[in-house]
Amino acid sequence: MASHGDPASSHLYDALADLAPLKGSATHLSEPLSNHQRRKLLNLQDECFQIHNQDDPSTMAVWSKEVDDSTVKEAVFIEFKSYRNHDGDRDDKVRDDVLRLGKLLHDPKTPVRLHTRTCYGLTEDIDKGRIGFVYKLPWRLDVRGSHAQKARALTRQMPCSLESVIKTEQAPPLGDRFGLAKKLLEGVMLMHATGWVHKNIRSTSIMFFRKCPVSRSTPPFNWESPYLMGWGFSRSENFVVNVTRGGAEVGGSTQEHRIELDIYQHPDKRMDPYRRYQHAYDIYSLGLVLLELGLWKSLTATLPSAIRRRYYAADDERFPEDYFSAHGHILKHLQPLLVAQCGSIYASVVKAMLNTKSTKLDIEKQQQAESCLKLAAELSRCVA
Repeated sequence: MASHGDPASSHLYDALADLAPLKGSATHLSEPLSNHQRRKLLNLQDECFQIHNQDDPSTMAVWSKEVDDSTVKEAVFIEFKSYRNHDGDRDDKVRDDVLRLGKLLHDPKTPVRLHTRTCYGLTEDIDKGRIGFVYKLPWRLDVRGSHAQKARALTRQMPCSLESVIKTEQAPPLGDRFGLAKKLLEGVMLMHATGWVHKNIRSTSIMFFRKCPVSRSTPPFNWESPYLMGWGFSRSENFVVNVTRGGAEVGGSTQEHRIELDIYQHPDKRMDPYRRYQHAYDIYSLGLVLLELGLWKSLTATLPSAIRRRYYAADDERFPEDYFSAHGHILKHLQPLLVAQCGSIYASVVKAMLNTKSTKLDIEKQQQAESCLKLAAELSRCVA
């Protein structure tokens, strides 16, 4: 385990201490919220927002808010999280868990420690059965003018995912990519320390906001500011609902099966969708994102077509080894390319993340947390 004397470790220990109150509150996540707590968390009124794309889970919006007895319009970014179960019905336990996630994202320490955008608060869309997390933009966007002008401005300034940036932009300097990797690993570790799992880490969940105004002489994005988003499936690690599979009760969330079980998910979870999600799976997913960062190539674009066909075949057409075929190819053919591109330290960190195993015992979870801290200290040695 990394020592307290290491600068990277000391920084992380300080961050963990800052987040201790949030971890403490996570021990009470099984307790139902009171109506007063719910009203306090839902601090923004739905009718105050003009949503740009109503059907999208994340979208820009214009917020009309009262400031000093006058109405001020501000552009914001909203991510929605559904609280409906697999039958499409309202699930109050899921709704409370969404509100608790909102409490985490709204906390003033969260943007700095977990590398998220500042969250103004929560709003509820009752008709669609979802709660929106309202984020502050990194700059002010002019939302005056006609409806068409506002729509064009909002469309131009939509944040871009890491996946789309990799496909459209030249690779930033290696030092910038190292910085991105360090911030993402630190943010995920600290998120776990607060008692939450993300469950949807992938290159489409890492967002960048375009610079405003854009200059032709500089990159369109600030590489020092990646934002971990895509919280639509996140839950507290204490959140358990019994769901039925084959007549038997299985531990897991009522929304557990709705995770996109694609290439970014751990093979164990892909093989058994009802397996309870755990921290190890987030680390595995992040390892794949760091692989993409290092190679500056989209993961799906680098897999042979035969591997992709086997991986995405229907479950009743597959064998157990098919769930590990892509994983084996990545470790054998893609991860070794990182040595030449990013150096042996970065390559070994990614390899360790991709070799993260499922855990059952609490002592194993603690060992994994310590291993992650050691990996973060190793990654801090990457310089360019």
